[in-house]
Amino acid sequence: MSEIEGKYQKIKYLSLRWKFSIPLIALGLLGIISFTWLFSLFFINKIEMQVLKQTKQTMQIISYATERVFINTEQLQGFISLIANDDDIQDVLILSGEPLRVIATTNRQFIHKPLDAVFHDTLLYTHLVDAIKDNRPYYDQINQQELRFIMPLRFYEDFQSAEPISSNSAMLLIVNTSDIYTVQSETLWHIFSFSLGFVVLIGTAIYLLLNRLVLHPAKIIRDAISRQTNNNKIILMPRLAMDEIGLIAQTFNTMLLEQERNQNEIRKLALVVERTNNAVIITDAQQRIEWVNQGFTRMTGYRLHEVIGRVPGHFLQGVETDPNTVQYMRQKLAEGNAFQVELVNYSKIGRRYEVAIETQPVCDEQGRIVQFMAIESDITARKAAELEIRQTKDFLNTIVSHLPLALFAKEPENLRFILWNKYCEQLFGLNEADVLGKTDYDFFPVKEASLYQTYDRQVLNNGSLVDIPEEIIHSKTLGERIAHTRKVAVLGQDKKVVMLLVILEDITEQKNAAQALQASEERFRTLVEASSDWVWETNTHFINVYSSPKVADLLGYTPEEIQGRSLYSFMSSKETEQAIQTINPYLQTQKPFRFVQNQWLHKDGHLVILEMNGVPMLDTQGKYIGYRGIGRDVTARYEMEMAVRQQAQELSLLNQELLRASRLKDEFLANMSHELRTPLNSILALIEILQEQVYGVVNAQQQKYLSNIDTSGRHLLALINDILDLSKIAAGKMELEIQSTILEGVCQASMNFIREQALRKKIRVTTHYDHNVNKIEADERRLKQILINLLTNAVKFTPEKGEIGLEYKGIPDKKTLEIHIWDTGIGIDKNELSNLFKPFTQLNTTQHEGTGLGLALVRRLTALHGGDVQVNSEMGKGSRFIITLPWRPNDIDNTAPTTAPTAETATIELHKPDDNPLILIVDDNDANILSISDYLTLKGYRTTIAHNGIEAIESANKLHPDLILMDIQMPVMNGLDAITHLRADKTFKTVPIIAVTALAMSGDRERCLNVGANEYLAKPIGLRHLVSVIERLRQQVLDNSIIS
Repeated sequence: MSEIEGKYQKIKYLSLRWKFSIPLIALGLLGIISFTWLFSLFFINKIEMQVLKQTKQTMQIISYATERVFINTEQLQGFISLIANDDDIQDVLILSGEPLRVIATTNRQFIHKPLDAVFHDTLLYTHLVDAIKDNRPYYDQINQQELRFIMPLRFYEDFQSAEPISSNSAMLLIVNTSDIYTVQSETLWHIFSFSLGFVVLIGTAIYLLLNRLVLHPAKIIRDAISRQTNNNKIILMPRLAMDEIGLIAQTFNTMLLEQERNQNEIRKLALVVERTNNAVIITDAQQRIEWVNQGFTRMTGYRLHEVIGRVPGHFLQGVETDPNTVQYMRQKLAEGNAFQVELVNYSKIGRRYEVAIETQPVCDEQGRIVQFMAIESDITARKAAELEIRQTKDFLNTIVSHLPLALFAKEPENLRFILWNKYCEQLFGLNEADVLGKTDYDFFPVKEASLYQTYDRQVLNNGSLVDIPEEIIHSKTLGERIAHTRKVAVLGQDKKVVMLLVILEDITEQKNAAQALQASEERFRTLVEASSDWVWETNTHFINVYSSPKVADLLGYTPEEIQGRSLYSFMSSKETEQAIQTINPYLQTQKPFRFVQNQWLHKDGHLVILEMNGVPMLDTQGKYIGYRGIGRDVTARYEMEMAVRQQAQELSLLNQELLRASRLKDEFLANMSHELRTPLNSILALIEILQEQVYGVVNAQQQKYLSNIDTSGRHLLALINDILDLSKIAAGKMELEIQSTILEGVCQASMNFIREQALRKKIRVTTHYDHNVNKIEADERRLKQILINLLTNAVKFTPEKGEIGLEYKGIPDKKTLEIHIWDTGIGIDKNELSNLFKPFTQLNTTQHEGTGLGLALVRRLTALHGGDVQVNSEMGKGSRFIITLPWRPNDIDNTAPTTAPTAETATIELHKPDDNPLILIVDDNDANILSISDYLTLKGYRTTIAHNGIEAIESANKLHPDLILMDIQMPVMNGLDAITHLRADKTFKTVPIIAVTALAMSGDRERCLNVGANEYLAKPIGLRHLVSVIERLRQQVLDNSIIS
């Protein structure tokens, strides 16, 4: 505890003594006054007791005097008068009878009067009755003037009488007490006056004593404290008496002087704290800021009023602040321990800076933490410098470690190794950990180590560089090596040697390469002289510096005639500029060039075609010095190439003509497809309507004719499709959709397709499937087309009650599978088998119609799958077609084949709204419009018509149809443009559009879907299929509306 704190405790002790002395004095005075009053009360009570005792004695005398004595009224009156002579007795009344009457009294005017006529006091009457009844005396102090005594009386005739003649009698004695109370009051007043005077005298004495000893010195101290509070200067108290108050004043003066010294120290410290660049933070025990200095404001941008009451970490820490360090700080603060950390903080404007924080707890006298003080130093620059030094050191270490030179260093005193890079480890076969701290003698023979250290001492003594061009060293892993060694002394700031640095370059390969180069040059010269090509060398400006003798055979010049001249000067004037433009870019970028052909002038004037190849030359230091290359006479080859080029141009023209013819053929087929499909669409649609008896009942004969017409129309449609497929294959535009396909399902669907035809001819159909083969990678639709073509032919060429079959089996060894389709039909002549798969070729038969396209299409579709078709046939016994397709045995699984429902067979049942859907039919063919419109109307749809794209857009904007059936090839505006226009309008973004076309060429489907069509149908359209597509699209719209 400091000296000032001890004095402060002493002042507190003295102040407590005076604080308790004054109440004790006041308590003593109060005790004196209280004692005086208690004594007065006791004295008064004694007087009252004497009066009461005397009155009781009088009443007893009267009672004794009247008991058992017969007295008449006159005698009783005389006795009362005698008693009344006492000065203290005011009146005596004898009462008797019922009601009570006065029979004797000192006041004769009341004789024989009722009691209530004398005293108008009901309480007195009650007391009299009670006294007579209880036969006991009774007294009552009415006021300070009189005292009433009631005594019951009994009158006897003589002393020997046993019974009283009257028992309802009493005597009322009224005593005058005014004199007694007057004496009492005077006595009490004298006592009070004496007490008050005594208290005033004692109080005055105490006041004078307190004023002299306490109050006046206290006022001096208070005035001194007030002056001290209102002035910055220290004002000492005057010297007082050497008592307790004087000791307080002296102690106070000492405290003031101590305070002045402390304030001077605090001012100095405050000046330092305010002007320091460090941030000083003082918080309470809960880490809430109480004060910060100007250094904190300069560092963070926050002023004192902005941070008071806030926890520093809540607004200074950010994304790069280390959470582990923050947790460590919280732990130390919770424990109340000092700590030092380095942390990343952020200023008010978001500037990142790093600080070193030193935090100390501040405790009170009981050791409880009341504050924390933190000093923060901005170490951002220091950290950046340390990072830069570390990066520089790492960079230098990386360079040293990865230098393609052996670099090591030794200390100057004992020549011990202090640095050993990675290349040294590779060259000498010694690890860094094994070398550092040791000398040459630990690794090399004594003679070799002595030689090394001789050179080392020479460098250290002379301070000059020692360069050893070739030095033999011995490596543990590489054996004897040749090194170029440089040794230099490294000086410190005091110009003293701090280390010996040795740089050692392994030049073994260079020496070997130089020797090899010399030998190579000898071999090169021999080869050049024997070569049939012209070997040349130029400088950087393409000036010839060397030519092999072969140049004379190519250009007619000797090597000496060419040397010193630009090679461009030997080319024809027509070729020089072109050669410069061709070769100079290679020369400028120093890249090799190959197969550069130019026309050169022979010495005799004829042109020679030379093919030049050149590569840049580098000297031993890697410096570019020119080009070396060869020139080859390719005149004969050039002339041949020109002839080939001429033929190529002619072939190109021929190919263009063929492409044009192919394009015209495609256009013709597309137009023919459109022209044939359009009427065919109307025919098949009308037949379908008639077969469904939309317009009335059709009889059996009519049904037969309609069936024949439908069969013929579909045959024509199949013919058109085959022609188009062949055209696509021939043009290379047929693209297969290869996917995993269940083979049994495809075969079963194909058999179902021809089953009706076979039943009509009573042909037996058999199948045999290899259940080890379930899936195959193929285009399901095209594979089905192959099988249906072959099965249709089998039924067509097999007589009634014959037999056809379909089989397949896998051949794992060959990774193929074979599909066999056989029949017991008419067979095929062996001489005609070669023409079997040619398009538009029919065999020599007139019994069966056909186009000759089916088998050609089968072979080409099989080839697209990477397979092949073979046929075995014998006239009159039948035929067997064998389709071989690629198959991977690992596709085998036990999954049962399933057949997914197709769009043609799937049915969707829609909940029709009350208002039937409106379908806009866009087509320029009235027959198509009629058949489709009637059928859709029959199925419950409303229809509206448009004949081109413009009308379609107008009708759509006016009627807002639920679905649009759009033909593609139309006048005025085609269907693709109309769909594009409609999709650009958000009103028709979700309206289903079905594109319908008779072209059916490659890419038609993709073009229609790309512009916004939901579905694509090729004419002729099956009306039932069309309805199923419409219902499917309508259901999708309903589903989407429910989801949204």
